[in-house]
Amino acid sequence: MILEQEPDDPAAYILLSNLHSSAGQWRDVAKIRKSMKERNLIKEAGYSWIEVENMVHRFHVGDTSHPQAREIYRELDQLAAKIKETGYIPDTDFVLHDVEEEQE
Repeated sequence: MILEQEPDDPAAYILLSNLHSSAGQWRDVAKIRKSMKERNLIKEAGYSWIEVENMVHRFHVGDTSHPQAREIYRELDQLAAKIKETGYIPDTDFVLHDVEEEQE
């Protein structure tokens, strides 16, 4: 099993957790997350990058460290509203976490 080969690698736990999530096996997901917590294993946050006028900006979900974070999030909120107005409905079939519907 992957966890036996890499017992200290959080990526192995996340991979297994995602497999169980995609199958709707939430009890197994909870067991894996509990095991990670007991082993003090933490998933690294994913980052995104964007280059604007030859300057690279790096950010992650909920990041407010950028000097223009308020303006950026305001613009994103306006874009999301426009998208919803056009009738767009996101495909959440591949959301791998047991989250509330609005968060998907």
